[in-house]
Parts: sequence; structure tokens; C-alpha cells
Amino acid sequence: MRAEEAAQLVHEIEHLRRRTRASLHHVSFPCVMFGALMLASAAIVATAGGPSVGLFWMVAGPLGGVATGRHYRRRERRMGLEGPAWPGVAVGLGIMAGCFLTGGLGGALGLETLAAVGPLLVVSAGGLGFALLHRSVPAAVVAVALATFVVGLWAVGVGPRQLGPLGTALYGATLLGVGLACRAPQRG
Repeated sequence: MRAEEAAQLVHEIEHLRRRTRASLHHVSFPCVMFGALMLASAAIVATAGGPSVGLFWMVAGPLGGVATGRHYRRRERRMGLEGPAWPGVAVGLGIMAGCFLTGGLGGALGLETLAAVGPLLVVSAGGLGFALLHRSVPAAVVAVALATFVVGLWAVGVGPRQLGPLGTALYGATLLGVGLACRAPQRG
């Protein structure tokens, strides 16, 4: 085999590796699912407040996680490829626990800012975790941008009563938009 042929073969193998990884880690379904749930959550935060949103997520979070797991499992079987599930499950459970801890603790202690901002920052940290798992720079940028925006709103004096619903709606709309954009047919 000549050097040119070997270089071409290495290039083709690398291309197939990237395509396979992208197929296994396609993010449209969880983004659409959790974006829609966050938009519903924003309405609950705005109208009913903390305890109601906690109850909503106690039901919606695990159901969304199970639906996402089933989606990926069906996708993997259809493709004939499998990846380990536990890293994604661990990040998802970490997000749920962190959100309940910061939101619940903030509410119980009367720390409205922690109750409003804490879960959003936990979701951003989880987004960074998923970005690392999927080796996705765009996902990391979105997670950091959302966290920066929420902290910026807080820094300029937006109060927790407005920040909770506004931030949750922003996160939900962003996730939904990213998920729908990822579903669009790829050109090239």
C-alpha cells in the first residue's frame, strides 16, 4: 500500500468514526423533550410557585428520562450500534438531584435567589456534562451562554420572582430550538 492510499484510508476511517459517534449521540429528542418540559415548568413557576414546580418535576423528570432512554435504546438497536448508557444516566440523575437540592433548599430556607437561580445553573452544569460526553463544543457554548445570561440578569437586579420563570422559559425555548434545529435534515 502506498503512503497516499494509507493516508486516504486513515481519513475515511476517521470520517466514519465521527459519523458513527454523531449518530449514537444525536441530541434532538432529549432537547425537544426537556425543552418542552421546561416551558411547561416556566408556566408553573410563574403561576403556582416552588412546591408545585417541584411536584411537576418529580413526575416529569423521571418520565422524560425514561422516554429518552427508550428512544436511545430503540435507535441503537435500529442502527446495530450501542454505547454505554450509565454516563448519561449519571449526568441526568445529577441534574435532578442538584435541581431538587438547590430549589428545595432555597425554598425551605427562604433563599429565593438560590431557589430561582440554583436549578438553572445546575441544568447548565449538566449541559456541560453532556457536552463532554458527546464531545460537543456547541453544546458547551449553549450551556455556558445560558448560565452567563441568567447570572447577568441576576447581577443587574432582576429579582428571583421574575428570574425563575424568565430563566426557565429561556432554557426551555433554547433547548427546544436546538432540538428542532438538530432534527432538520443535514446537508452535505
